Amino acid sequence: MAEQDDDSERGFLGERGASTIPVYRMENADWFQLADEVNVTLMRLATWAVNSVKTSSMAPEAVAVRVLLRSCGMYQGVIMLTERGMVAEGRTLTRALIENAFGIAALVDKPQEFMDMLREDSEASGQNQRKFLLAEDLIASGATRDKLQAASSGRRRRS
Repeated sequence: MAEQDDDSERGFLGERGASTIPVYRMENADWFQLADEVNVTLMRLATWAVNSVKTSSMAPEAVAVRVLLRSCGMYQGVIMLTERGMVAEGRTLTRALIENAFGIAALVDKPQEFMDMLREDSEASGQNQRKFLLAEDLIASGATRDKLQAASSGRRRRS
């Protein structure tokens, strides 16, 4: 009964979810071996990239390293989810990995265009966040709210 309660309360994080890991790994040993080998290769590449790329944080090379690091985490997440039988959730992360691959390709083929798009997207996202915070009254009146309003309207306030 305790295991059933644990599963109903914790789902895939419960005892049954944890106990499936060796079963799924054994039943799909070749695939998990390949996944583990790819992970080791990715981590070696990431370590090399972190130690090799010495440039400003918004240089295309530095952005590529950050995308690679994020991809490593996502890839490991796919493995961890799949070990527990969470295949649909793993597919979601796999789609994100494919998007990262397109981003890396754009950084290689058209770095300036991609960086411009990235900056514009970041600015638009920040603007939307500021508008939301102001519209929902999530920031009390005062200097911080005044700065947000100035940034939201495109004006710069002097500190």
